[in-house]
Amino acid sequence: MARKSRKHVNKIDFEVKAPSYKSLVGIYVRLSAENNGYKTKDSIQNQVEFLKEFIEENQNEFELIQIYIDNGITGVHFERKGWNLLINDIKIGKINCIVVKDLSRIGRNYIEVGDYLERIFPCLGIRVIAINDNFDSSRQSFCDNMIMTSLINIVNEYYSRDISQKVTKVKKVMQKKGEYIGSILPYGYKRSDKDRKKLIPDLECADIVKKIFEWRIQRQSCTSIAQFLNHLAIPYPNSTPEKNTGWKAKHIIKILTDPIYLGHMIQGKTRCSYFEQNRKLRFLPKEDWIIVKNTHPPLITEKQFELVKELNL
Repeated sequence: MARKSRKHVNKIDFEVKAPSYKSLVGIYVRLSAENNGYKTKDSIQNQVEFLKEFIEENQNEFELIQIYIDNGITGVHFERKGWNLLINDIKIGKINCIVVKDLSRIGRNYIEVGDYLERIFPCLGIRVIAINDNFDSSRQSFCDNMIMTSLINIVNEYYSRDISQKVTKVKKVMQKKGEYIGSILPYGYKRSDKDRKKLIPDLECADIVKKIFEWRIQRQSCTSIAQFLNHLAIPYPNSTPEKNTGWKAKHIIKILTDPIYLGHMIQGKTRCSYFEQNRKLRFLPKEDWIIVKNTHPPLITEKQFELVKELNL
């Protein structure tokens, strides 16, 4: 029987295609002031929808893994819950690509943002895409795009400083007009329906304030006053049922030493920059306080206030 000749294959006659890898995307969105659910131009919802649309249009290249959100958080520092979660997921390899609307979402501090883009993210192999800034670190290095990127970051930092100064000036003008700008109302008062920057007595709570001063003038201790209010099941101000720790002596002292119950507005005791990284609260000297008298109805008399003061709290 004749032997069949064997065909020798000297080369691979099929093509092996390289696997296609998608970037594992973490969308990061940030808004400096709470948007309270409203779909404003730069709201959290709009940012998310904008970035998700970009991912969907390029789904062959990207896979959305997680959305990270910081709502009502300043961009001048990186102590943010959403940002820290994103960094942790980068460390464990959950994502390898960050997509943001623009570089100002990452932050408004030029030096620190530059440090992330130039040193940290390239070292970790993280791709960064800022859509509106036309920046993609996989196509252009930070160094190649440094002039434009640096300019953007400097503008963002300047913008943040400018906003901080303007907000501070506006608040100071309001304080000098005797308008209440605090977020937490003093116990015994509520906002006027006619003018939300004016205080009017909250009748039920106002009676409690008056009683506290009367009891103290009768030489009841602050501790005993607090215990009596707890015994009467009167809720501590500005607390929710689950966080209500009850009245304490320090709460009574705070009320008894606050000139607001004389009808005077004292504001500007502290200062906190919206721009500074640590945003530490600084207590100002008394001569820098903004004091405006007779801005709202008093709950006690000057004589009552002085009598309590003489008891050496």
